[in-house]
Parts: sequence; structure tokens; C-alpha cells
Amino acid sequence: MAEQNFILDLPQRILKTNNEEIILNLPKIRALPTRTTSKFPPQSEVVFEAICDDVIEEDETVIVEPKTESLLHHRGILTDRTLTVKKNHRMVVRIMNLKDYLQQILKGEPIGICQTAELVAMQEEVPKPAQMKTLPEPLQEIIKKSKPLLNPEEVLQRTKLDGPEEWSADTLAREQRDDPDVGDIAQWKIEGKERPAWQEISNRSPTFKGYWALWKPLAIENNLLKTYRSAVHESTGKTPASIVFGAELRLPIDLISDRPKKEEGVDNYISHLQDRLKLTHAEVRQKMRIESDRMKTRYDLRANTGGFQVGEKVWLYNPKRTKGKSPKLQKSWEGPYIIVTRLNDVVRIINNSGYFMLDKVKQCLIWRSRRQITFNANIDIEMH
Repeated sequence: MAEQNFILDLPQRILKTNNEEIILNLPKIRALPTRTTSKFPPQSEVVFEAICDDVIEEDETVIVEPKTESLLHHRGILTDRTLTVKKNHRMVVRIMNLKDYLQQILKGEPIGICQTAELVAMQEEVPKPAQMKTLPEPLQEIIKKSKPLLNPEEVLQRTKLDGPEEWSADTLAREQRDDPDVGDIAQWKIEGKERPAWQEISNRSPTFKGYWALWKPLAIENNLLKTYRSAVHESTGKTPASIVFGAELRLPIDLISDRPKKEEGVDNYISHLQDRLKLTHAEVRQKMRIESDRMKTRYDLRANTGGFQVGEKVWLYNPKRTKGKSPKLQKSWEGPYIIVTRLNDVVRIINNSGYFMLDKVKQCLIWRSRRQITFNANIDIEMH
């Protein structure tokens, strides 16, 4: 270096040559003593806090390495080679106890050294899952070793990934019907039956009982059994997931589908998500207004707009529970009664029963008969 007129100034980290100064980027190497006295169990890995002086700046990335081989050879303690960052004059260090007994590291004992490192971001082409034609070799070896331990029904016959498979609604519905646990639940939902009692399904499998417990969140759409959040609601025309999250839920069948060919950035994703939510909420509000008007129209068609006049005989809806009887075997309608007073368009007074709305009464149709029975309320009822 003297022959080439090079002058190396290590304290200043400068290399001088031909009236030029070159700043040297030398790694900073410092010892790492422990912050506190700590114990760690045998055959275990523990995370310690080490103290670092001000030579290494805050938020600077360093490489932690074992200081000497004495800890490993004499005590069976190994300091892992890790990449960490200095925070609040401390660093996180991983230490392994390879012995079969409890060990202790005293406060201030050096457990390793650290030196600064430069991080270089490199972009690497990684094949997408859908582009992989065969399983990786380690997975193929695992499959070969695990096949003898499985039942014939549990053995995976196909190890080649053919990409996304097209599943139609009819195919999925057939698969659900053939499933021993889902088939009965889906069929009962399609037929509109109520949830069966526990005594009827107590001898079924745990999986079937799990679906039975989730009876209400399950819904039928196009003869397919779906969960509540992934099924389209009739009143809103959307799924609850799309209304809340702005996107549909990813079902297990979607995991075999291909990833989007063109991925968007964070800013574009947020902008598109906001637009989807605004559009979805606007469509839901319009759909709910239409459904509300439709329900009102249906109600008005069945409603008695003219009302009942004084002196008409009506039935009163007053369901009561009797202990020991099934609700479907009990009478929900009482009467007939006679309307004695008309307060307004919707409220009537009937004898011996007080005030009732029009929704609670129904017209009593009398058929001519040969017999006639008289009740104690001066109400005449003609029966067959």
C-alpha cells in the first residue's frame, strides 16, 4: 500500500490515495453480555436480552454469533446465529441448552458477539401454486411413507396438481347428498323441516352433531347447504359477508382455485374495496325498500280494511300452553265472541275479553245446522 501511496486510517475509517479520501464501511463488532441472571430448563431454547453499547446505533441491523466455543464444549450452551435489530440499547438473543439438567447464565456474562450487517433487497421469482405441476419431492416422500398407515379410503390417489377443477352446483349438491353427515342435514333444510330433537340424533357421529348444533346458521341456496354468512339473503340480495367485508368468503372449494393473474397494490385495493362497499350498500338499501313495499302490499291484501262491525261474531287468537299437552294439539283460537264496541279503525271491544286489535280476531263463519247450542255469554253458535 505504501508503494501505491495508500494511507489507511483505521480509527477514522478513511483510505487516502492521490489526494482522495475513501470512507471505509467496516463492520462494527461488539460483545454481547447478558442483561440479567437467568435460568433455563434442560433441552430447551430460551430468548435472552443482551446489552449493547452506543457503538452500534439504534434500529441498526446486526448479526449475532457465538463468541467462543467454550460455552458449547464445556457447558453445552449454544448461541444461535440470528439476525436482529437493536432497540433501547438491547438485543434479543436465542440460546439453547443442550444438556439434560438446569443451567444458569449470570448477569454480564458474554454470550456472543454482534456485527453490523447491510441488507440488500433482492426480488426472486417464485412460482405460484397453480403453476406447479407436481408435488415437491419432500411431500411425495411423506405421502409414500404415510400410505401404509392409512385406510384404503384415506389414501390420496392423486399426487399431481391439475389446477382448478370446475365444480358445478349439481356436482356439489350430489356430493352433499352422498355425504353421511351432511346429507340428512341438507335434505331436512331443503324440505323445510324443523331441527330434530336431540333424542333423534343422539346415536349419530360427532360431525353430524356439530352440524346439528349449527342448524340456524346453515341455509339452503340452489339446493346447496351453505353457512349463514356465505348464503344470499332474499331480503338484501347479497351475502352478509359481502355487505360487511366487501368480498365473498373463501370456502374450502375455493382453495384449489388459481390466484389472480394480476395483483393490485395496497392503494388500489383500498380504493376498489371502498367502491365495492358503497355500491353494495346502495344496492342493499334499494333492495330492502323494494322488499318492504312488497311485504306491505301482501299484508294489505290479507288485511281487513273495512274492519268488523258491532254485533259480528269473531274468533279470538289467544294461544295458551297446557302442561302435559303438545302445543299443536291445543287450541289457539277462542270464541266465538261478539263485538260490542268499535273504538277506532283498528281497535275493537268484544264481550268478556276487553280490547283487541284487528290482527287478533278472525271472522266466525256460521253454517246452518239442525242443532243449536247456547253459551252463558248469550252467544249463539250453530253447529253441524
